Amino acid sequence: SAQRELILTLRGPSPNERILEGARDKLEYLGLTKEEIREIERTKTVIKAVAVRAPQDGYLLHNMVSQGQHIKAGSNLCTIAQLDPIWVEARVYDYDAQWIKKDLEALVESSFAGNLRTRGKVSHIDPTVDTKTRTLKVRFEFSNPKLNFKPGMFATVFLDAAPVANTLIIPSEALIRKSESNM
Repeated sequence: SAQRELILTLRGPSPNERILEGARDKLEYLGLTKEEIREIERTKTVIKAVAVRAPQDGYLLHNMVSQGQHIKAGSNLCTIAQLDPIWVEARVYDYDAQWIKKDLEALVESSFAGNLRTRGKVSHIDPTVDTKTRTLKVRFEFSNPKLNFKPGMFATVFLDAAPVANTLIIPSEALIRKSESNM
């Protein structure tokens, strides 16, 4: 419809330059290139198949459309992501959350990547705890220049957390077990 608007404006007896410019801007906003817009103006015909360009470069992770498919405005077409740096999402039990701080150093290891290890840090901590699992979602950011770590992989994260003061630590073997509680 935006292409037809441009064509109708051009077919008028004396096209209003402001309206013409507005029609061009609308097509550019919708993702058409200046060359495609000039082609519409030259031929005065609607381009039926329009290439949809991604707003960023990266790796295609999910494609939800196929060639020739009709799409509606606002539809998600695909998922594109950068893989360097890569994010690792971990679940931390709520009782361990006291050790997690933003920018805390961490080491990530994945057996899938040949036990490759790399260093990174905490980049985000969710503000809420999942009520079903009693875990806090924590995002770590790691350098991934050779793209060894892939989306969907499992990894182990080791934290360089400082000990918490005034904490009693005893070996589990030192506990005397009773039916109601541990002494």
